Formats: sequence, structure tokens, C-alpha cells
Amino acid sequence: MATMDAPSLSQPAFTRIESQIGAWWECISQDELLAAGAEERRLAIEDNCFHQGVPAITVVADGGWSKRTHKHSYNALGGVAIIIGQRTGRILYIGIRNKYCYVCSHAENTHQTEPHHQCFKNWNSNSQAMEADIILEGFRLAEKMHGLRYMWLVGDGDSSVYAKIHEGIPVWGIHVQKLECSNHVCKCLRSNLEKLVDANPHYKGRNNLTKAVRIRLVSAVRCAIRIRSKEENVHNAIIKLEKDIRNSVHHIFGNHNNCSDFCKAKSIPPINQTTSYTNDSTEVDEPSDLCIQNNLLWEEGTSLKDQELSRYSSTLSYSDLKSDMLSDISVLLDRVANKSKILINNTTTNLAKCWMHMRTKFDGGKVYNLCNRGSWHTRCYGGCLRMNVGPQWSPTVWKQVTDSSPGYHFIKLYEERYKQLTLSNQSKSKPQAQSNRWKRKVSTANESTSKSAKSSYGNEAIQCEDDVDTSVLNTKCDQNMSHHINISNDKN
Repeated sequence: MATMDAPSLSQPAFTRIESQIGAWWECISQDELLAAGAEERRLAIEDNCFHQGVPAITVVADGGWSKRTHKHSYNALGGVAIIIGQRTGRILYIGIRNKYCYVCSHAENTHQTEPHHQCFKNWNSNSQAMEADIILEGFRLAEKMHGLRYMWLVGDGDSSVYAKIHEGIPVWGIHVQKLECSNHVCKCLRSNLEKLVDANPHYKGRNNLTKAVRIRLVSAVRCAIRIRSKEENVHNAIIKLEKDIRNSVHHIFGNHNNCSDFCKAKSIPPINQTTSYTNDSTEVDEPSDLCIQNNLLWEEGTSLKDQELSRYSSTLSYSDLKSDMLSDISVLLDRVANKSKILINNTTTNLAKCWMHMRTKFDGGKVYNLCNRGSWHTRCYGGCLRMNVGPQWSPTVWKQVTDSSPGYHFIKLYEERYKQLTLSNQSKSKPQAQSNRWKRKVSTANESTSKSAKSSYGNEAIQCEDDVDTSVLNTKCDQNMSHHINISNDKN
């Protein structure tokens, strides 16, 4: 606006309009939550799914914060968590926490009386506890709000939500069953393998835990979860899944003596592969095509034959597997195997992650501080409407609020966005597009981990240092000679 020499909104005017829009969005989002709950209740009754006479459903829950933490400083001022019905894919409950109010803080700092205002501060504890508290509140209101009970909870296992539900929900909370997100478990396994390699540098290199081997290990676990989830006998499938996970390291390194029935490595001859060497002598990876094949295992539509081809094909020799490395990998796999009972359904929190991505379109990707005067609440409610109403949510909300139709250009804008989204999804779903996307990612990763790249930027970047003075060098040489070379018989 300033570039066009036009006046823009003042901050008070913008805040006033934003508050008004936030009140509209909150009101309409509550109606959409009730409509989503009614639909979930209808589907539960049709399927005759009850718990103590109350319709029971499966929900997906997750939380997020207003600030990027990078896994070390969880001190965000705002947090949000949602509960989504698994069948409808719509939000049933949204809770927002804020531990700061600009007006209250200013009055306290200036020792003045707080003026009359709408205070959005509703949290005084630590930021880490926001997610568990919100989801617990959503479970408490389930029967009153929707006439439902959330008896199956799909979560990612990085918070105390499940324990809080067992303790804080009377009557039926103890009967809630946890379903672990399969993608999150495999992601944690990959992260732990990376940490294992960093802590043990001798695990790097050919025939060890290279990047390709780590991808193959995680893919083997993910493949086993997907295949076992399709078996009808759940009890036997859990036992088989536990065995498959623990046997993954032997399977990947070429020992198929204890492999399960879906392992075709014994009957199909191995694919001829040539190991490609990078400039970095500490890390030797296998062909990019192998990484592409393994990453395709995360797609539901991949055939079992393609999954097996990517799982068993290897140039590794089981005799080269070090005993200490086998022991360390087995410890990590045991942790995953112990969760077989809650992994057997092959559930994911993708719905919740999708909403978290939508929310970043409203809050600027956690770049700005929006927790001072209620802007954080407004944008979270906007994300809720985007999830429940759809891509053309804004014209729909306009009609409900103003009881009139929006303008031609406004409707046209969202129609074009909807078409672009549809075409983009169709294009990305094509196998060739997926293959090209993985090729770009793998080639970029190979370039960034090369020796020349590391020497240009990072911890291993080449630094210019001044030569040591001649006097200092001679002193160090004399000390080294006296301590390590010219040793007397007494010291020997």
C-alpha cells in the first residue's frame, strides 16, 4: 500500500477488524464441530459400535505450538490441539491455549489497574503440557458435546495424553485403547539409527549402516506393519509382526533363514546391483533407485511384489555384520517390536498432520508472534473451518455470517484455487511424478553429503589458520621428544 502511495489500516483498526472476524469464525466453527460429531455418531450407530450403550468411535489427536522449538526449547506462548474423527476426517474438538496477554502484562509492568478487555490468557503452566490438557478436555466433553465416546485414540506417542486420559476420564477412560502412528514409529526408528551412527563412527562405511541400509531397515519395518495389518487373525498377526520387526536386521543383511512367509528372497534371484561410491570415505551409499524403491513403501498403493523387491535386494553380506552393531540395532528394533499390539492396525496421524500444515497458512509458518491479543485464536479457528468446510470455506463462511452472497471476483478466486488444488493432487498422484520427486530428493541429499559440499559449509568447512611460530613449534617438538621418544629406563 505504501508503494502505491495509498494509506493502509492502522494497527488499532486492524486489531478491531481481526477480533470481529475471529468472533465470527469461532461461532461458525463450533457449529461445524457439532455437525461433524453428528455425522460420526450416525456412522457409529449404523455400524453398531457402542460402549456401554454409547456410540464409540476412533479419533486422531495431535497438538502443535505457535513457535518452532527444534526439539530443545519448548517455550511457545501459544498451543493448539485437535481431535479428528477418523471416518469423516473432520475436526470434532479444537482447544487453544495462550499464556500471555499484552494488556495484562502492560498493566502489571506499569503498576496500573487492568482496563476492561477480552483477555485471551488461559494457561499458566509449561508449554509442553498444553497438548495433553487440551486433548483431555476434549475427551471429557465428548459425551456432552457429541453423545460419543472416543474409545480408540490414534496418537504419535510423544506426549502423556494416553496416561492423562486413563487418569482423568471417569467411568470409560480406563477402557480407551491407544493405536500408535506407524509413520511416527518408523520416523523415530530412522532418527535413532542416525544417532547410533553418529555415536559410533566405525558403523559407517561399506557393508555397515550406510544411508541406504538405514532406509532399507526402516522400510522393512514399515512394510511388515502394512502386510500384517491385512490379516484376519489379529492375535497371530501381532506375533508374526513382532517376529518380522526383530528379524529385519538379519533380513536386510542377507540372512533369510528366519524370514516370514511373505519374504520372496529365497525364491527370487537377487537383483544385480553395483555399489556407488561417493567422495566421502566415511559414508558409502547404494544406488539412488534403491532409495526411491524404499521410499515408495510409504505409499499405500505400492504392490507387494515391488515392496519385496526393494526389501530383499542387497549387495550386503551377512558375514560382514559386526556383532556389536547387530546388538545395538537389535535394541532399537526390540523397542518397536514391543509396540506390535498397537501397530497392527497400521494407523497414522496423517489427518492431524494435514491440519497442522493448513494452520501454517494462517499463522505465517510460526514466524510471527501472534499470541499478544487473540490473533492466535482467530487463526486457529480459521484453520478449523478450512479443514471441516473444504477449500472453498471462505465464501461459505461469508454467506453464513452476512446472509448474502459474496462478490463475483471473491467466488472466482476460491473456485480457481479449488481447481488448482485438484489438478495438483492429480498430478502428484501419478507414479511418474512420485518417482521424479524422490529422484530429486535423493540426488539433492547425495550432493549435500559429499566431501566437497561439507568442506564448503558446516563443521567441516575449510578454515585458514596462521602457521605456528617457529619458537612455539620447537618447544612442542622438544616436549614431544622428551615425553614419547627419549624415555629413560626408569619410566619404562
